[in-house]
Amino acid sequence: MFTRRLLTARPPEILFTTTEMVNRLLGESRMRRLLVGDSSSSPDFVLLDEIHTYSGTHGAQVANLIRRWRSEMASPSHVVGLSATLADPKGFFSQLIGADTGSVAVVAPSDAEMRESGREYFMALRGDPASQ
Repeated sequence: MFTRRLLTARPPEILFTTTEMVNRLLGESRMRRLLVGDSSSSPDFVLLDEIHTYSGTHGAQVANLIRRWRSEMASPSHVVGLSATLADPKGFFSQLIGADTGSVAVVAPSDAEMRESGREYFMALRGDPASQ
């Protein structure tokens, strides 16, 4: 059974969580070792998906959380952000995690690696409630 006691006794190789849980776990002394590590180990990677959604007030809160988390880690980890829709991924990501743009690398396919595979069209229909 996957319990908090088991998590603290044997930290998992991969931990899937939310920013809300990261915030909560950083405040719990017995659980924070999962996130910040100790003298023998700490997380190697932090993966953030759909980073373009971290904007506005929520984005500012997530940015503060990530910066706090990174500053408390026992040893530095790699932070990876995923998004397919950012115009300036290097600038956005460096601002989000509080890193210098020189330490951020953008990994993207080259034009030669891109190929068109199809198109999708979406249509939204709204029915007229009077005519049913």
